[in-house]
Amino acid sequence: MSTTTISNKSTINVKLTVKIILLILFLGFLVYSAAPYIQEFTRRTKQNTEQNSNNSKSRTRTNNKSKKWQNKKSNGKNEPHKNQDRKDSYKRQYEKVKKELQELKNKTNKTKEEAKLERELNQKMKNIFKQMNKKGETHWIKGK
Repeated sequence: MSTTTISNKSTINVKLTVKIILLILFLGFLVYSAAPYIQEFTRRTKQNTEQNSNNSKSRTRTNNKSKKWQNKKSNGKNEPHKNQDRKDSYKRQYEKVKKELQELKNKTNKTKEEAKLERELNQKMKNIFKQMNKKGETHWIKGK
């Protein structure tokens, strides 16, 4: 009798371990098969949050330097009315000088001439930026 009890216990243990192994394999298969869907869901969620943040930024006025050259209408009396072709030209010049300055900044062990050129390019970039964002004259504002 004692041998049958031992064999019953061992078969119960084997059955239990087989069930646990099958359960682990099944869960692994579920995770493996669901992984692409989870990745797609996280990617879409990330895109939606970026779009929502961009939409909320577009509704509020920002003072970013990158946005300054866009022709934004203010109250109608003092709106920027500089020649747009000229503004685009300054924008291209600004990008060109900015690229040169970035290349020069990335260089290590600069000579005195290169350091001087870097300062000059920085000043030139500031001047171009001022010209690019210059507004037209203020015409007739009603006094209060």
